[in-house]
Amino acid sequence: MDSNNIKNLFDSPSSISILSTVAPEGSPNSAIFGSTQLIADQVVIACGNNRTVKNLQHNCKAHLLITIPGETILTFSGLRLQLSCAKIENSGPQLEKIRTEVRKMPAAQQQG
Repeated sequence: MDSNNIKNLFDSPSSISILSTVAPEGSPNSAIFGSTQLIADQVVIACGNNRTVKNLQHNCKAHLLITIPGETILTFSGLRLQLSCAKIENSGPQLEKIRTEVRKMPAAQQQG
């Protein structure tokens, strides 16, 4: 898949992003996010102080499944990425920009 198709997956309002992490005791956790972005070849996800963040603080490895549903499973588009969390930010201009964008989303899309 070329970089334009990947960027389109991240930018589509129809895309669904599921981030999977592992807790310190080994139990898996998957969460749906509507704030997933691709910025300068880096995956950026805004989330609160939740299980996902706690898991990433313990183990920086994660999988991201991003898909756009089709009429049938064979017409879905998407990809799975193996990620390594480079940093967790609690403040700064990038976080404020994402928070502003999430506030503009309909309430149903903010779940995750």
